[in-house]
Parts: sequence; C-alpha cells; structure tokens
Amino acid sequence: MAEWVVGQWVEISGSVCKVQCQDGPKLVMTNESGQTWRIHASNVDIKPFVWQVGRTYRTTLEDVTATITEGVDGRFLARLTGHSVLYVFNGKTGEPCDRVPWDAKCFLLPILADEPSEPARFEFFDGEKIQQLQPASPYDRVIGGVEVDLWTLADIYGITSHRLFSAWKKITMAGRRGPKDKLRDLKEARVALDKEIAKLEAEGGE
Repeated sequence: MAEWVVGQWVEISGSVCKVQCQDGPKLVMTNESGQTWRIHASNVDIKPFVWQVGRTYRTTLEDVTATITEGVDGRFLARLTGHSVLYVFNGKTGEPCDRVPWDAKCFLLPILADEPSEPARFEFFDGEKIQQLQPASPYDRVIGGVEVDLWTLADIYGITSHRLFSAWKKITMAGRRGPKDKLRDLKEARVALDKEIAKLEAEGGE
C-alpha cells in the first residue's frame, strides 16, 4: 500500500486533491472546490500526482509560475518567474526545499499556468499544522487541527450502549440532523434513555 503524507497532491477519479490528514485507515482530502471527505488509504483509485517535466505550473504567489526542468529522488528542480536560478521542490507536496526569493513560501499548485481556472481554494500547511480543515461529516468536529467524530468520542468516554449512543447523538445534533426538528430529536432521545433505564433496572440497577 502506498504511503501518503500530509500535504501530498494526489489524483482520484480524474480530480486532483490534497491530503489533509490521516484518520485511522482513512485519508481526509480536499479538492479544488473546497470539498472535504474521507476515503480509505488503500483505495486503488488514489494515485500520486505526477508533475510533468517541461511544463509550467501556477504557484501560491500571484503572477509567479514555476517551470519544472527535471526530477531527482522524489524532488524536482523548477525555474521561477524572473529568476535564472533553479529551486528544489518536494515532489509530493510542491513545498519549496530551498529558500525562495520571497518572504512568503512559494508552494507549487498542480494547475498548469496556461489552464484557465478560478483561483485555487486548496489549503496549505505550515509544518504539521492543519489550517481551516472542514469536517467531512456534520457529526464531526475539528479540535486542535484534528478531525474528531462522535464514534471516537463515544469510545473515549466508554459509551458502549446503543441506546445511550443514540440518545447522545440526538441531543448533540438536536434539530440539525435533517427533517426532524429539535423537539422531536429530544423526545426520541428521551425514549432511548427511558429504554436504557428500564434495561438497567431489570438487571438490578448496574
């Protein structure tokens, strides 16, 4: 199975995406439209994005492009707009390995310079820090740059009863789970709690 890294550019089903983080066996990825979702890391449809030698790509700096001249050991050399010096970039993330002649980091984008498109909406990283990651599910939340779902929290708090989990989910997302309004969600949570209480009482209250 391929090893993916945070910030790596990949292709899946014809769409270019950026790996945001890995959540267990799944990758959290964002595409050029800003949509975020999770997909199993072993999915055979995920391919590393391949930068083409001789082509010119856009960068995160306005009016600055980069022409790739050659690839060497997982990195590649590129000539930036207005500069004769070649700079080294990471072949997976497009991050500069050299000090570039600008204060801001100049990341390469997997968009050819001559391709008409809207401004890129990909997210970028400073080391391991994830910026503006959006949860892949309405039940998920991003805490300290890490995506956390209700099921993970249930494990942490030791919630093993299906009735308790159902009640907790309905309370947590009351009125925000689709067509059901807040009152209906809370009433259904109460029913689940009553069933759990009845079960515990029948078992002796433990």
